[in-house]
Amino acid sequence: MFDGIAPKYDLLNTVTSLGFDRRWRKKAVAALRLTTGDRLLDLAAGTLDISIAAANRYPGIQVIAADPSKGMLRMGKQKLSSSTLVSIMASTGEHLPLQPNSVHAAIIAFGIRNFADRHAALRQLSTVLVSGGRLVILELSTPKGSILAPMARFYVQRMIPLFGAILSSHSEYAYLPESMKRFPAPNTFATELTQAGFTVPHVERFMSGACHLYICEKQ
Repeated sequence: MFDGIAPKYDLLNTVTSLGFDRRWRKKAVAALRLTTGDRLLDLAAGTLDISIAAANRYPGIQVIAADPSKGMLRMGKQKLSSSTLVSIMASTGEHLPLQPNSVHAAIIAFGIRNFADRHAALRQLSTVLVSGGRLVILELSTPKGSILAPMARFYVQRMIPLFGAILSSHSEYAYLPESMKRFPAPNTFATELTQAGFTVPHVERFMSGACHLYICEKQ
């Protein structure tokens, strides 16, 4: 499915999020707080927007971009400059070919809800991160808890699939609202992160709860 939408993935994200996805990604990258020589794992890296943004913001870091969709990675590879330190590998979050305590930070943008086994992936991340390493997760969820939430839910559940069908003719954007419904509420997901070995000092919500930013640290 993701191989099929890869050529229009960036356009679809911008249109369906009304352009807010760029602002949210920028905040997620800023939360990493990396220094020269650090290794960053960009998991569910897609077309490498996060990987490239991190490499540009933190000169001298090494980025490892992992995603099971080779089609998405091919599209992302076309964006890379010769000086951008990004290594690409086709891998799922549940089976990372990385040594324990080998990366200083990890980030997942709009991908954790798609994992076949979210709990196993979080445990893998806890294993490969150094002690005190930061995990930043940006993820969509069903809008709740505000006066604008019903309007936001209508947009997510009705308009996004319509835009996706018009622009891509693929099923991923019909699947999107369902995957958001299945994803746990922020407090429940924060508990899952704690059980996997992380503290969660900060959670930020955007667009009436349609998107959340989780900033975590390995215990």
